[in-house]
Amino acid sequence: MILYDSSYKIFGMGDKSLRILHYDSFDDFMARNNDLDDICENYKKEDNLSFVQDILKSPKSTKAITLRTKDNKKIEATAKVLQLSLASGESMYEVVLLLDEDLLPVANITYDDELPALRLPVFRYLSMNEQSKISNTMFDDTWFERTSKFLNISHEEFASYLNVLVKGVNKNSIALHNALMSHDTTHVAKIISILKEPAVNLHITPLVKIYESAQNDNAIDLGAFILNIRNSLKSLNRLIRKYGRKV
Repeated sequence: MILYDSSYKIFGMGDKSLRILHYDSFDDFMARNNDLDDICENYKKEDNLSFVQDILKSPKSTKAITLRTKDNKKIEATAKVLQLSLASGESMYEVVLLLDEDLLPVANITYDDELPALRLPVFRYLSMNEQSKISNTMFDDTWFERTSKFLNISHEEFASYLNVLVKGVNKNSIALHNALMSHDTTHVAKIISILKEPAVNLHITPLVKIYESAQNDNAIDLGAFILNIRNSLKSLNRLIRKYGRKV
């Protein structure tokens, strides 16, 4: 799966898609490209439309494309866009790559059996109970000032540490969602442990509580969990831009 936010900006890519395209990580892909259409051969779209918007205008939100992998191999595929409507009223979009198996030998793809590549559910109808579990905690300037003072580090240092934390969350988020959806408690515990440690060290208590809510897999509301993480990262990124080193 390849995920886009409500502004049609790409923000995540699952293991299966990365392996199909021969990239090591999402950061690896973004270091070379701005969006999926950057690796499409002879792809034409309206200048004012993003890749996702263009596919959404196509019949059945589907379009045949030719992709160029990181090692310059060509793959024939069909791109299909699915809309995920969230309780907040915003939408996320998922691009699914359907491969032409006749043109792509199976030997060219290695699948990750450790974490199944599952699609995120549609959160169109979250119950009132689920909506009440969505945190309203926002990391603001007061929190930033208080926490950096408590840790006895400068604003710039604190912002740099937060930047490292946010990158780690983004890197592991899709794997965590997949593990939660497949009720893989072993991997949930492993990934949560990785993500919690820097949050605890930096005294980001609201984020720690969000992670702890996911440790009880049977009680997790995945829609609320994703929104809580997304809102937290949005607030932290604002602080990073404001207080981080200006390049």
